[in-house]
Amino acid sequence: MDTGVALPRTVQSPSARGRPGWSPSRLALVTVLQRAENLTGRQAAEAVRTRIDWQYLLGLAWDDPGFDHTVLAEFRTRIADAGLERAALDALLARLVSEGLVNSSSPAWLREIPAVGVLRTVLRQNYTRTVTGNGREVIRRREKRREKEPEGDGLPPGHMRIAAPYDTDARWGVKREEFWLGYKPHV
Repeated sequence: MDTGVALPRTVQSPSARGRPGWSPSRLALVTVLQRAENLTGRQAAEAVRTRIDWQYLLGLAWDDPGFDHTVLAEFRTRIADAGLERAALDALLARLVSEGLVNSSSPAWLREIPAVGVLRTVLRQNYTRTVTGNGREVIRRREKRREKEPEGDGLPPGHMRIAAPYDTDARWGVKREEFWLGYKPHV
């Protein structure tokens, strides 16, 4: 029986729905990085939260909380179920070629953009590229040089290494149990 009184509708505010999901392109890039460094889903999610090179590549703020590691497994399952394994990379490559960004001769002005120079430095500091005997190119993450392993291609010293691409003068600091990214004023 209709009483003529309208019942209030429940409408969720955007904050009640939680944080927005990650775009498939970012998840695909995280998956590529995860595979390149042979990481578990949990390790890859942690790298998104803590590694400056990943955050820079993904276009994230340094304090971005990242995502739960189960998101990667769900993303890969959906991609595999739909048969789209190569679609994302093929679309990205086609777009880069159509924009003229991928070929044997890129425009010289690209090298002069300050952000590109910072990215180049961050990548050189954190990754190394070698060519194997059969001509295959291998890219791997640089590891901190150990005393027992004098040979190697360790990370540059902290005073030279870029710690934050958004502020290239900031450095990691430590005093007792405190770690920070920023500056050390000398008084």
